Amino acid sequence: MSLTITSEETCRLAAELVELTGEPPDDVIAAALKDHLRRMRIVADRDATIPGPGVPLAEGEELSITHGDYLYDERGLPK
Repeated sequence: MSLTITSEETCRLAAELVELTGEPPDDVIAAALKDHLRRMRIVADRDATIPGPGVPLAEGEELSITHGDYLYDERGLPK
């Protein structure tokens, strides 16, 4: 697969990272994409465990997790 980057801002950002790191452009872009993909997978995994709007709960079932469980660790610090 071959992609062409046409956004001037994307090229500028990649060039800035290349300059800061001294790494080859392919390595810089691959690292940035891997990091972004890793973060998006974490979000997707968390979202998959939360019932969406309109998803009925079984009779007598209650949600046993709060938003705080996703935002804070066991010491109360942000995750």
